[in-house]
Amino acid sequence: MQQQKTSSIINLGDACAELQADILSYQIGKHSVLLLTKGFAQEYAKDGIRVNCVSPGILENSVTKAPRVMIVENSELIEFVS
Repeated sequence: MQQQKTSSIINLGDACAELQADILSYQIGKHSVLLLTKGFAQEYAKDGIRVNCVSPGILENSVTKAPRVMIVENSELIEFVS
């Protein structure tokens, strides 16, 4: 990536990282993605590598049985990122 001079990394988070959640381990994991993204963005900006995190809302899965915000289907997420 550094040799190409322009690259991008897209991480997948969700709104749970910024909201109060009932499932602490899930929230910690998603917040870690945000921190990792920010750290990589600062580290690799000088090399022309963009690092972003897409946080569309709480993704419906076995952990988020009662979402508090918009549910995003996988197909919608793929279309957004593409």
